[in-house]
Amino acid sequence: MNVIPFVLVGAVGILSLVVFSFTNLRWWSRSICALVLTAVIVGLLSLAAFRGRVFLGNDSWFEQSPIREMILFAFLLFGMMTRVLSLAIEERKGAGEQSSNLKLSRWDFVYPMLFAVPTFGGLLSQVGVQALSLTNIVLSFQTGFFWQTILKRAEPK
Repeated sequence: MNVIPFVLVGAVGILSLVVFSFTNLRWWSRSICALVLTAVIVGLLSLAAFRGRVFLGNDSWFEQSPIREMILFAFLLFGMMTRVLSLAIEERKGAGEQSSNLKLSRWDFVYPMLFAVPTFGGLLSQVGVQALSLTNIVLSFQTGFFWQTILKRAEPK
């Protein structure tokens, strides 16, 4: 398994989040634009990876090596974004505000993405070469959701 495509996808994802964060679009529009751009890059990498290859066996297309890892990486990123939103909701409830607006900045989404590739490396060491299953997808989402817990444990108190 080659790790270069995942580093490239992580870098493109972070770069697109940063670039779209300077536009005048709403935060969710910027996030969707960055996600679409990253998905296009992943699609192009997948086409390049599978060009001219012949697959033998009963494995589905999504269980082939780069696609399986890209699905897990997407769920890890989705878990990270979900955690950012849940922290904003908890902060709003803690402040006692009744407004429907969440206080989010562009950097709230960029910060966890900086740790996506190393966190994904830890996930891959746990999953190994197992077939793509619901358990692996949930583990990927959970790893993304709780990435900051691991980081905070390492900080000196």
